[in-house]
Amino acid sequence: TSSIKSSSLNSSEEIINDCILRVFNTDCNVKKWTNFAKRIVIIGCVPPAERKGDIRILPTSSVLICAIKITVLLVSKIRETMELRCVDDIVSIAFTAIHMEKRTIDFHCYSILSSVINCFEDVRNQEGSLLDVYFSQFHPTFSHAFDDGKRELKSVASFVIAYFKYVESNRKNLIDEVSTILVNGLKKM
Repeated sequence: TSSIKSSSLNSSEEIINDCILRVFNTDCNVKKWTNFAKRIVIIGCVPPAERKGDIRILPTSSVLICAIKITVLLVSKIRETMELRCVDDIVSIAFTAIHMEKRTIDFHCYSILSSVINCFEDVRNQEGSLLDVYFSQFHPTFSHAFDDGKRELKSVASFVIAYFKYVESNRKNLIDEVSTILVNGLKKM
């Protein structure tokens, strides 16, 4: 069983998160859980409040962290079920969370992206690689992962490695550029 513990959560929050994880593992409807995480992270509202339109309940930090961690776990479940329509939402969740620029969630946000790359690198459709759709977002995110030491290396490492390997295998024409970004970025950290 995977854990969604975090050093930023207190013991009662960890208990609640563990209960949510048990429900997730028992009833992993990827569409339902993807929608749940999307509503918390992207819309910024605890479901189902945003549907009523009268009261918005903003997620606490622990709710936000839990939704992002569930999203990391969803990636492999989406791959198992091949619910590819959910991939767009998963990637949007990651990019939205990254733009929040909160160090407490960085590791999990970048873990979503590395999981997407690792799980879907070999998935192809008529146009080519599924990941080609997201390449225009991955590349700037790779470049900004090193911005002025805003993020810790351990938070971005899994994404940086996965992205570098993806470029090395699928976008060889960019390997020099990506290598330069990597070296210069590591010097800043």
